[in-house]
Amino acid sequence: MMGELSTLKNAHGLSRSQMDVLDELCAVYERVADRNKTLDEYYDGKVSVPELGLTVDRDDFTRARNAIACYWPEKVVDALADRIRLRSVDDGSGEGLVARIAGANSLVEQYDGFLISKLKHGPMFATVGAQGGGRLPLIRFHSAKTAVAIPSDDMQFGRIGAGFAIARWGFGNALEGPKPVQVNFYEQDKTTVLVKDGDSWKVDYSTLSVGVPMMVSFVHKRTAEKPFGKSRITRFVQGLTQSAVRVLWDAEVSAALYAMPKDAIMGLSDDQFDAMLSNKQKAYLDSLILSTTNDEGGTPTLQRLTANSPEVYRTQLNMLGAQLSGATGTPLNSLGIVQDNPSSAEAIQASREDICLIAENDIQGDRESMKNLMRRAVAVAANKTLDELTDAERDIRVAYAEPMLNSRAAVADFAVKFASVREGFGKTRTCARMMGMDEDAIDALEVEERRSRANTMVDRLMGEENDDL
Repeated sequence: MMGELSTLKNAHGLSRSQMDVLDELCAVYERVADRNKTLDEYYDGKVSVPELGLTVDRDDFTRARNAIACYWPEKVVDALADRIRLRSVDDGSGEGLVARIAGANSLVEQYDGFLISKLKHGPMFATVGAQGGGRLPLIRFHSAKTAVAIPSDDMQFGRIGAGFAIARWGFGNALEGPKPVQVNFYEQDKTTVLVKDGDSWKVDYSTLSVGVPMMVSFVHKRTAEKPFGKSRITRFVQGLTQSAVRVLWDAEVSAALYAMPKDAIMGLSDDQFDAMLSNKQKAYLDSLILSTTNDEGGTPTLQRLTANSPEVYRTQLNMLGAQLSGATGTPLNSLGIVQDNPSSAEAIQASREDICLIAENDIQGDRESMKNLMRRAVAVAANKTLDELTDAERDIRVAYAEPMLNSRAAVADFAVKFASVREGFGKTRTCARMMGMDEDAIDALEVEERRSRANTMVDRLMGEENDDL
């Protein structure tokens, strides 16, 4: 893809300063492209192991690398993603401009869809654009493979100085796959749309921004040294995964030897050797092997080669899994490692605490990024700059699910306990949602409750009339 974007900086209609910024962006994009590809391979279980620790021929080595897979990097990413769930984005009322923008752009679904990419690569990006014709602003998310950014000159924490995102793809040659045909270039004061013109690029049009780039980053573990975060699949995770693949390969070879031990017969004559070689399986399955002396009068000897117990490799995998769990906070049972002694409920909860704390840190950062994104969208809809927004327009509510309550049973249990200490909570729609009921079921329940109250009222009135008679 980089070949298609290599001439982006020379697009017709760009100023010299814009060319310089695009040159820097393209250099960053090219530098991280190989890294992103490697991270995708680890996530997909396509781990490249230089050697397996056993002497095998090249064909067997290739088959082994294709057959033996370890999906620990995928689980390291997914286990955290499962605990980061965006619930809603609105202005508090649930019916204002913010809620309408979020609904029109399927904001929650987009965020959930790109969250895996953020945890794999470190950042993901979201952009805002005006659509005109009275339509609501357009919000689109991008992965680190289709967008890139550089920090602002003042190095303000988390702020983007400039960036670009592939906005549209062309499907010309099916063999070559899709190619970018439109790239949006985001600067402090404007957004420039670049379109493909044959083998080169040209400026299509530019739009004014709201005083800041119309591009926001969502990152995992942002630091001063790494303003666009870091991947969950660190070099340490990659190294442990390679070690796990080697252990799995060793275990595979050992299991074959353990299930069918090998026999070594020494001192055979040439005729005996040829006879047994031509029918090895029958010789192995026979309960008794008959043999005569060889030409020198020696008697053949039979020796059985024993294999290591598979328990050795299980122990080694458990050791690697424990290191991976300690480095990433991923619970051991999420890695497929089951302890011999079942853990108590308190121990299980404690084992999940680390990853929940990591999820809370991600949620805190993403909440601020989402607010900045929606303020840009509100400013575009109101035709204002960010500084001109009122306090009410700047008030954005971003709701996430609690990471510790990542199952319906845990949420329902919390709702029951909370209802016991807060009077009236048990009769609210919020409590019903936490108990697992959908909106249709809640509406049906409220209809039944109203009917029950009406029947009670009628019975009471009828009773009073009978008393009067």
